[in-house]
Amino acid sequence: MLCNGFCRFFTDKLLKIADTVTARLSTTPACHRQPVHKDDRLLDEFAAVTVDEVAKVIRSLLTKSSPVDFMPTSLLKSTVDVVTPLITRLANMSFSAGVFPSSLKQDRVTPLLKR
Repeated sequence: MLCNGFCRFFTDKLLKIADTVTARLSTTPACHRQPVHKDDRLLDEFAAVTVDEVAKVIRSLLTKSSPVDFMPTSLLKSTVDVVTPLITRLANMSFSAGVFPSSLKQDRVTPLLKR
């Protein structure tokens, strides 16, 4: 009973987030910044990704997570049907604009001491 309540809560939360992101993406003007390149190749060489391709990649992820992950990989994989259309749209917008958000270029390296 309690477990079903948690499931409904988080499912509703993800659907609200998806609706908010979709609404903001549809009202946000396209980025007009020029892409930064080390050479003359443009990002228009990338083909748009499909929802099926993104879903396949998400399902193939290892269940490991990083402290800087927005959500644990296990949660991402369990909600793949809800988040895949949003991730697909964000990726294709990034490819077409030639810009990748700096805030998503972060990682944390944690050394593992071995004997």
